[in-house]
Amino acid sequence: MFSNDKCGIGWGRFVPMSPVNFGSFDGVKFTLNETGLGKEFHAVSNAGANFVRVFPADVWANYKNKKEVFQAYVLDISRNKWNLSAFHAQYFPIMRRIFELANAVNMSVMFDLFDNCQFHGTYKKWSPWCNNVQGILRPEEKAADKYTKAWITKCLTEFKDFDVVWSLGNEMVYSGFPDFVARVVCPFIRAKKFTFKRLVVGADFSLVNSYQSDVLDAFINAGLPGYMAAIRPIHSCGGPCDPPDAKRPYGPILAKALDVMKPACVILVSDDAVYNGDSKCDVDARKRHRPSAATWGKMVTYAIGRHPNSHFEHIPHGADLACHIETFKAISTAYYKKWGNRPKNWGEYPAA
Repeated sequence: MFSNDKCGIGWGRFVPMSPVNFGSFDGVKFTLNETGLGKEFHAVSNAGANFVRVFPADVWANYKNKKEVFQAYVLDISRNKWNLSAFHAQYFPIMRRIFELANAVNMSVMFDLFDNCQFHGTYKKWSPWCNNVQGILRPEEKAADKYTKAWITKCLTEFKDFDVVWSLGNEMVYSGFPDFVARVVCPFIRAKKFTFKRLVVGADFSLVNSYQSDVLDAFINAGLPGYMAAIRPIHSCGGPCDPPDAKRPYGPILAKALDVMKPACVILVSDDAVYNGDSKCDVDARKRHRPSAATWGKMVTYAIGRHPNSHFEHIPHGADLACHIETFKAISTAYYKKWGNRPKNWGEYPAA
């Protein structure tokens, strides 16, 4: 896991199967551009990355109707809703292939079982957890327990032979999530006697909401104290404070997280949700900028110096792969300055 490096260095590709990235779906057959995805995985791993972050599906593409959306579940055409009782026959073979490509270049896969971003706003119409024949509106509902358990069971079975870092969900910042973990996830772990190598509990933006702590409390109350070592992502890291604050050089959240989280806690520093960074090349069509490679290098040094259990995750905004490679080189250089050697994948996976 994480190539046995001192810390995780992650590529937040999120949805490789997206039509925006390396997938195409005509409503019947899904095709994965393995060559393109393999080249990307080689490039980021070669620059030091040791894990790739993957979501279950893409809800952000410019879809016109549900037939265009490749999901884990079968779309009931007559009702125009997904069926949570029927997995799509092509989904898991495709996802396993993505895992294979990542593991082949010594990168773990951080897989999010759920993603809160997909359950609200305009995106939720493309999510099977919000549009299904069962009438479920969100996965944490008690009425969804049967289906969430089946989903978790299926994922654990399908991906059991891979190097996986399991995430309970991305940005699950709502009050029902800790109850869901206590009601579904903890009994599931005990009943299955399944030990996660490493568990991620979901991101925090402000440290005001106690849901991360509430999730960890659920593990303690269930007699699963080992899961207190779960990775705790902190998003919005790398952008400036407004107004600027010398005591918080990489945004309003990171400094506080490094101060309040105990040394035993494992922090995942992420530039997800940074839109005002200083990068000139990592920018999307809406002119939203991530942190530059130079800022990333300084931020890694800053974080490791204040909290030794820090891991890192870069989420791409722009499509310029060379730009992202420079970011990973900067992270790897900061790694070298701290520990005297490069991450193990450095220079090991030249162009495929």
